[in-house]
Amino acid sequence: MARRLLGQNPDTLEEARDIVCSVVNTLKTSCLLLDGENVNFVKMHDIVRDVAISIAKEEKAFLVKHGVKEWPETGTYEKYSAISLRSKTIHELPDELVCPELHTLMLKCSNSKFYGEPSIEIPDMFFRGTEKLTVLELNKVAVFPPSSLGKLKELRMLCLINCKLGDIAILKHLKNKLEVLRLRGSDIKALPPEVGELTCLRLLDMGDCGKLKVIPNGVISKLHRLEELHFPHRFKNWKATIGNEEISKVSLDELMSLARLSTLDIHIPHPRLMPIGFGLVNLIRFNITVGGPSFVCGEDYSSMAVMVLNDIDDDFNILERLLGKPKWSIERGGRYPSRSFNNLTQVTVSDCRLKYLFSPSCARGLLQLQRLVIIGGSEIMEAVIGNEGEKDEEIITNVAFPALQELYIHSVPAITAIWDMHTFPVLEKAADSSFSQLRMMQVSYCSNLVNVVQGFPNMEVRGAEEIEEEQVDYNYVLQFPQLRILTLYHLGRLSSFNDTSIITETRPLLTIHQVAFPALEELSIFSVPNITEIWDKNLLPAESFCLLRSLKVWGCEKLMNVVPSHMLPLLRNIKTLDVYKCPKMEVIVVLEKREEETQEATNKDIIMFPELTKMTLYALENLKGVCAYKSEDQLNFNVKMKKIKMKATKIRVNEEDDKEASEDDNNESVCNKDESEGDEGDSDQDDDKDETMRVKATRMRVNATRMRVKMTIGCLGDR
Repeated sequence: MARRLLGQNPDTLEEARDIVCSVVNTLKTSCLLLDGENVNFVKMHDIVRDVAISIAKEEKAFLVKHGVKEWPETGTYEKYSAISLRSKTIHELPDELVCPELHTLMLKCSNSKFYGEPSIEIPDMFFRGTEKLTVLELNKVAVFPPSSLGKLKELRMLCLINCKLGDIAILKHLKNKLEVLRLRGSDIKALPPEVGELTCLRLLDMGDCGKLKVIPNGVISKLHRLEELHFPHRFKNWKATIGNEEISKVSLDELMSLARLSTLDIHIPHPRLMPIGFGLVNLIRFNITVGGPSFVCGEDYSSMAVMVLNDIDDDFNILERLLGKPKWSIERGGRYPSRSFNNLTQVTVSDCRLKYLFSPSCARGLLQLQRLVIIGGSEIMEAVIGNEGEKDEEIITNVAFPALQELYIHSVPAITAIWDMHTFPVLEKAADSSFSQLRMMQVSYCSNLVNVVQGFPNMEVRGAEEIEEEQVDYNYVLQFPQLRILTLYHLGRLSSFNDTSIITETRPLLTIHQVAFPALEELSIFSVPNITEIWDKNLLPAESFCLLRSLKVWGCEKLMNVVPSHMLPLLRNIKTLDVYKCPKMEVIVVLEKREEETQEATNKDIIMFPELTKMTLYALENLKGVCAYKSEDQLNFNVKMKKIKMKATKIRVNEEDDKEASEDDNNESVCNKDESEGDEGDSDQDDDKDETMRVKATRMRVNATRMRVKMTIGCLGDR
């Protein structure tokens, strides 16, 4: 397929990639190909493969063999037009490969003298009889290279994967046709200047070349047709763009001259290496790491759009230099988003000294952002999006992240809100698209975070008098329609999911009274000491939490109950309920005062948590019971209940219970005394009776003192 695509001369590699994807999808639809481990791989059933090889051998003169022990005998392969061989035992190749019709050769040898060192070498005259060769792939062989390689004038694709390489300056003789050069994983130490003569080159891959130390200045900039470029992530010998240092090293300036570049894989050790005005507006696929250690996204690089920023000082304003110039457009009255990274799908930021990660105009350009990770270190970051330095009229423009699926914020001590109160979209239409794809949100070790959705219910916008009254919805429900997992961890100041107690001096433009999680399946709240309630009846839409299956509460010091009774109809799908180390916890389910008058007539038919199969209560020293209902009333658990675990939990009882417990203890003592005074001769006969009475007395004491939990379990396990 690669040879056929090269023969069709597609205008761009993107066009060629689209053609390949179209063909692959057609074959998948016909069940001739199967999905692989990821989007870059496919699988083929053994039967289909055998049939395909048979047809290719008979009709197209293809030779495909895997696991061959030695090179085919002379006279058996010369007629083939394509050869693909894989072997773990081949130690020697023929001196000359006489295949006048051969256009494709793929050879992979897995045998090595020791790890990482190929043991098979290419003879000097090996390629002399293959003048029509257009595609050559060698994997795990020694290429020094042979002089006959320079005779392959028709060669358009050369892949030297995991090879032991010598001086590859001979490649200059392939300058008229060579379009793809892959050196991935090879031990090349210096890229020869002659590579700059390959002016037809569209793809240059130096990924995983860990020993590469030198790329001469000017080589990359000469490859003006280059569309795809991969640097090794350990490469650090860049020429700085500041100062008068005259060293023959590659510089980032050279990348700016590559007008056709659409795919870039690069690690920039320090932002000082970036030239003024550095921007790559045509990138479609990229894996860019700036500062700190490199980030390697593995074999999926061709389909990813990843940017990682480590240890970035705010003085360099790295985000605006990479994502465009939003301030430039604002100064000229424009409201257009940055288009530098419209296809960005993942951003990971670590230890960056930024007050705000994105300005609103920067954020508006990230329409495809799917995953946002912010990890620790910054003592000044106050919010993910902030409006510092931008005009007021820009504040009301949509910054919704409509494609965001995963949000992780870890160890950001100064952050007080995930979104600054001035920057969230204020019109109903804009809010509809916000968080529409969010499936996972984890916030941990953010000691100053007060509200998870801070600012939404108290939106303050200057110039609000210019917006007509009918445009505003004061009771809008903030929806997280796709959120499946929500984890809150070590949030010292967090007190609620939203805060309606803050009163602003100006009338809020958008007041969100309700926050809905209609698809949430897992809710975990760990070490949030100031939270006093999880659910607010006045702020809860009817469809919220209806799919919740797992609820975990751990280390919430001020929480006195977990589930108010009005939540029982919504939490009908809960299967697992875990409550750990909440010292003020008195009951798990609490009856609200407003319902006390009507509960007697209705609660007999209520089944708490009808899908519950496991409940764990651990270290709840003030727990009075599971349900705070009158003793004559009963609420039933589901008959599917498999396991109740109560460990190191002190159940507090009233005086009557203490009295019963004392009487039970006395009764047990009397029983034991009577037993001890019995006839010694009958002791053997009375052993079973004594044991039965002791067990009975112990059960009575436990029932009176430790298990006065107001609940009825219809059946444990299967009926």
